[in-house]
Amino acid sequence: MARKTLDVHFDHSIEDQPHPRHGPALLFAILAILAAGAALAIFTFAKPQPPSSEGRIEIFLGGSRPYMDGGTVMVQAFSSCGSFTLLLDGSQLASGENSLRAEVPLTKGEHLLQAQGTGCSGEASFSVAAFECQGGENRSCIVGSCQGMQHCFDGFYGDCGLPPRICDPGERIGCSIDGCHFGYATCNECGSGFGACLPRESSSANTSGCTASTCG
Repeated sequence: MARKTLDVHFDHSIEDQPHPRHGPALLFAILAILAAGAALAIFTFAKPQPPSSEGRIEIFLGGSRPYMDGGTVMVQAFSSCGSFTLLLDGSQLASGENSLRAEVPLTKGEHLLQAQGTGCSGEASFSVAAFECQGGENRSCIVGSCQGMQHCFDGFYGDCGLPPRICDPGERIGCSIDGCHFGYATCNECGSGFGACLPRESSSANTSGCTASTCG
């Protein structure tokens, strides 16, 4: 019996197979990847820049406070941005390169020191008080209805000092009106003394011991 031969041919060629078309989408993806890589390289390898530092001017006032009218105070100023000018209440007081010292006259009121340089500035405010007195002086004062005295010390008046208290306000003590008649004296509301001797409600009371020759 004759054999039949089956010839099978496999065509491995891919030329006849259809190719998928990626088109613009693939190109866009490639460009996006390249752009991201370039940005990462810039941020990774870029040379860091030192932080910028701003200059400033500092002002220092010497002496002890409160500042008093008629005196002076020494002012010092230091600049980290070169030369500058120092102003007192808007008027030029002094100028310097990196630092300066200046003596400031003191007058009563509120004052402002300003330092102005190239690209930097600074300021400081201060107040000056006036003396109330020269020393050793006294002046009268009142607390409520009670009169006292203030004493000057270091250019200022102290608290109002009241007279010593010798009785309780409203307290009454017996007293003699004319040697024959007696009444009461009442302590004033400040406690610093008694008022006039006033007769009692009954003028006939406490007249014992008086004779016609001595009492009317």
